[in-house]
Amino acid sequence: MACLNTLKLEIKTLEKIFTKSHERFQILNSSVDELTCRFIGRNGKRYDIHANITETYPSSPPVWFAESEETSVTNAVQILSNTNGRDNHVINQVGILLRELCRLHNVPLPPDMDNLT
Repeated sequence: MACLNTLKLEIKTLEKIFTKSHERFQILNSSVDELTCRFIGRNGKRYDIHANITETYPSSPPVWFAESEETSVTNAVQILSNTNGRDNHVINQVGILLRELCRLHNVPLPPDMDNLT
């Protein structure tokens, strides 16, 4: 039950930071089972990325997949399956994903990344 409350709090924090109008990263839909986000790369190109939160969360990380086959996106998503401990938490997963996507797309990190901790 404590895990569920923590998950709800993390999702609420992500929604507050990464609104649907955020210029770089948006939380489009969220529940305790699934998260749908959008990364906005160079020239406004949009990439939708989904996370399924399994019953074994947070012992195992959410299962992420992207609608895009673009290598930069699939590589960033792939990293998330190799985490453990606190990095399995959805808030840390989003941080890892966003840092990697910004690096691979050569765009600056959003200043509100600091609010993830």
